[in-house]
Amino acid sequence: MNTIKMYLHRGRIQIKKQLEQRMNKPIKQKEVIHMLKAQLAKLALNYVSIPDHYQLLVEDYTNEQATFIWSTDDLEEGIEVSLDPNGKLLDLTRPPSTTGTLVTTQQQQAIAEQFLTEQYTEALDYLTVSTIIEKEDETKFLYKQFVGDYPLESYYTKIIVSKYGEIIDFKYNGYTKSPPKIPTQLASKDRILQQVFKAPWTLSMKYLVSDNYSVAQSGLYPIYESPIVYQSFNAIDGKTTGSRNG
Repeated sequence: MNTIKMYLHRGRIQIKKQLEQRMNKPIKQKEVIHMLKAQLAKLALNYVSIPDHYQLLVEDYTNEQATFIWSTDDLEEGIEVSLDPNGKLLDLTRPPSTTGTLVTTQQQQAIAEQFLTEQYTEALDYLTVSTIIEKEDETKFLYKQFVGDYPLESYYTKIIVSKYGEIIDFKYNGYTKSPPKIPTQLASKDRILQQVFKAPWTLSMKYLVSDNYSVAQSGLYPIYESPIVYQSFNAIDGKTTGSRNG
């Protein structure tokens, strides 16, 4: 948020000065802020075309980014664009077209990578496609940065391409030009498993849904639970590093 505020502040001063020079009269700060926000919204439109029956519902300048969301009155299909303080694309979501020329998975990947390099020229020097999930109407490509065979979980990009070759979902999480080195020695799996074996386990009854768990049908099942399953482990010394999301 501080970066966005600084960006708006600098832009506000610059525009205010330029307008006052052109118009030979003082300009109110409120008017300048309105102009800056209009520029950001206009920049967002470089990435999407907004149908006439859509309207701007969200215009937000927090969390180090500017976010714009357009939607219809029924809120069923939205269009979202998020930009960083420099106007670079971070997130994009839009509904797919209902007609068009079908493209192959290979063509979809080429479209995804062309779009990525248009936004971030060097991205594919650091990011590698790690996952391809094909569905009937779309294909998702997940790009990650690797050190050796190990992914750096903080750095990834998700791109979803429709069956007609449109970018309908884009999420960029950057890359690092200074990745960490691979440790010379890692803790053995046996050391980790010993902690799992020694951890406290509690028997309880839980309702399991067959869509989410490996059970024949939804219902109540006796299960063993332990807090250790929500822990992550330091791969160098084998010690727990704290809880993680399940």
